[in-house]
Amino acid sequence: MVDQQSLYNTKRASNPYVAQTVRTASKEKLILMLYQLGCQACARHDAAKANRVLSELIAALNFEYREMAIRFFDLYRYALDEVNAGRFTEAQNILKSLSTMWDGALVSCPKQ
Repeated sequence: MVDQQSLYNTKRASNPYVAQTVRTASKEKLILMLYQLGCQACARHDAAKANRVLSELIAALNFEYREMAIRFFDLYRYALDEVNAGRFTEAQNILKSLSTMWDGALVSCPKQ
């Protein structure tokens, strides 16, 4: 599960609006925020922040849906390996693609 406090700390939000947005966001929206934050970290070549984001995404996986979780785990792990090797472009491309896909899913399947 995505930990709102971790996301809040990762964003280092001193802005009350950002803090409120993180505290009240759905789990699905928090995942989107993590993808976006990871893209930004990769663009800045900020390995520490990208590592924290990818670690949080891995921790959020629900292995009750094993087949899907393993596929996401493999993607996140590959992106993490790329970041640790200083190859941020591939990690950023993965996170950007996932962000686009996730955002589209949120729009097409809004919570009731």
